[in-house]
Amino acid sequence: MQRANDSSLGGNDKYEGYCADLAKMIAEHVGFSYEIRPVVDGKYGQKNDNNVWNGIVGELVRRVSEVHCKRITRFMLFTYLFNLFVFYLLTYLIFDPHVLSR
Repeated sequence: MQRANDSSLGGNDKYEGYCADLAKMIAEHVGFSYEIRPVVDGKYGQKNDNNVWNGIVGELVRRVSEVHCKRITRFMLFTYLFNLFVFYLLTYLIFDPHVLSR
């Protein structure tokens, strides 16, 4: 979220909150640079009549942005977490031969 009442700040310092703090901590720990910027159209994402996504989802699909840290929808979060769980479960089953031999 953009800081209120402070126009003297620039770049990533204009933002505060969980996502800004998380991005800063990860960047410091891993060693990369990043830029926080709002979505151009200010929307989360919805398909239009031409079956094209807008908003955050549209930027990710068109590869305008690489990562978004914002609450999109519960369904998308559930889908992501479910896929992540399946990935880790399959990885565990594939790479730990003792699991399947029990």
